[in-house]
Amino acid sequence: MSVPGPTGPPDHDQPFAEPWQARIFATAVLACERLGRPWDDFRDLLKATVAEDPERPYFESFTLTLDRLLDVVRRSTDGMGG
Repeated sequence: MSVPGPTGPPDHDQPFAEPWQARIFATAVLACERLGRPWDDFRDLLKATVAEDPERPYFESFTLTLDRLLDVVRRSTDGMGG
């Protein structure tokens, strides 16, 4: 069951209840673009994050997913030197 508003998936008529939600979404899109990662990578991580704790507010899972994606990228570049 979906819970509308900030705790559930975005409503299609008003996807963001708060301005920070729109900013974090834009940040995730931009991060994927600049990292050369497909949006599906983020989406798959988000689904896994939500599945870990379905009671967690949606945008907390979204933010956690962005952190995890960036961690994966950091770990993959740590050994590259530079």
